[in-house]
Amino acid sequence: MALNAFGIIDENEPQGIYAFGSHQYALYFWAKAVHEGRIPWGATLLHIDFHTDFLAPSKRLRPTTTKDQIDSLIKSREIRNDNFIKAAMNIGIVKDVLFCCKPRSGEFNDCGEFTNFTSPLRLVNLLQMHKEGDLLSQSDKILCNLISQNNLILDLDLDFFVDFTDGPIVLKDDALIIQETQAINDIFQHSKIMTICTSHDWSWDDKQRLHATSIFCKHFTGRISLNSEPEQIYGLKY
Repeated sequence: MALNAFGIIDENEPQGIYAFGSHQYALYFWAKAVHEGRIPWGATLLHIDFHTDFLAPSKRLRPTTTKDQIDSLIKSREIRNDNFIKAAMNIGIVKDVLFCCKPRSGEFNDCGEFTNFTSPLRLVNLLQMHKEGDLLSQSDKILCNLISQNNLILDLDLDFFVDFTDGPIVLKDDALIIQETQAINDIFQHSKIMTICTSHDWSWDDKQRLHATSIFCKHFTGRISLNSEPEQIYGLKY
């Protein structure tokens, strides 16, 4: 669990893009969007992240839970950066979750049919194959249909651009970050809303975070500013 939590950075309501420092604020914007009718209940979530963030919250939330209540639960540390997805499923905002991250062994046991895609490049390739009528497995067809139904929450944590197994944290090559951002652009066209976490609360250093953020912003087709420093909601202040 992260020791710190950081709040909202920027919002682009017309395009439905929201940015924040800690990932639990994604749930705040998903709840806002579903109650405003921007996304339907039971949406599909595509979670692009280094981490799966798929722990269970201590409290089971109800469909009537509002964004303001979620904000309070974030500030009381009941909704954290590692349990907000299952909280969204409990509420009914999210039905299906597609993961594009680096899981630990066994972490997807209760995620259903879809497990893990290591890169959005693979998803874009599948969507193109599906569009052209190529032969796909049944699960790949279902996945493509879910994305193409225009019922998609696209969720990105910029620490996805970290290449880390053991030892020091390093970033992926710039060229790969650009390629994957371009793939994210393709998927963005299918999304109802997009949430972006800058991982201010993670263990990469500011230089790495700012470099990955700069490359992403340069090549991302949506309009959002990631230049502002988010308010620190709780944790150790330096």
